[in-house]
Amino acid sequence: MSAWTIIPDQELDSIWDRFYNDFDFRPSMGTFPGIREPVPSVTYCLDSVYGTPEHHARMMEGFDDAALRICSAICQPSGRVLALDWQHPCYYFAPALHKGHWEVPPFPDGDYYIFLSEDFRDGWFGHPWEQTVCIFGQRALSSLETGLPMLFTKPVRQRTYPPV
Repeated sequence: MSAWTIIPDQELDSIWDRFYNDFDFRPSMGTFPGIREPVPSVTYCLDSVYGTPEHHARMMEGFDDAALRICSAICQPSGRVLALDWQHPCYYFAPALHKGHWEVPPFPDGDYYIFLSEDFRDGWFGHPWEQTVCIFGQRALSSLETGLPMLFTKPVRQRTYPPV
């Protein structure tokens, strides 16, 4: 069994419709943020990745692992998450079966890459032009408590619950 299963077109249309509506998705090279960032969420700047190949490799350490931890934390009860690549094939992703290759990569290097729990409450939204990743939902954020990747050192926005 593969970690990646293409989402059929008839399902994908309703998934994208819901994503556009629930998150007020605004694909744009100049309108930031690209979604209405949920509460709770933290958005990290990724621009520090660029530089020499050695610098890039050092900054990317732990990045894919963090994405996998988040996907593993938010995939219950089905064991899979939605892996959306705007304007490209999208997948159901089963993180427990992951063997290293990403059909939808976590780093937004030219496309919007989105990993969502099937209930849309938790996820990862990568914005290619703002060069950010928004981590949202309590399960996703809690999965990062064991350690942040090097790239997650510059939070640019944070939305939390109002104080009680």
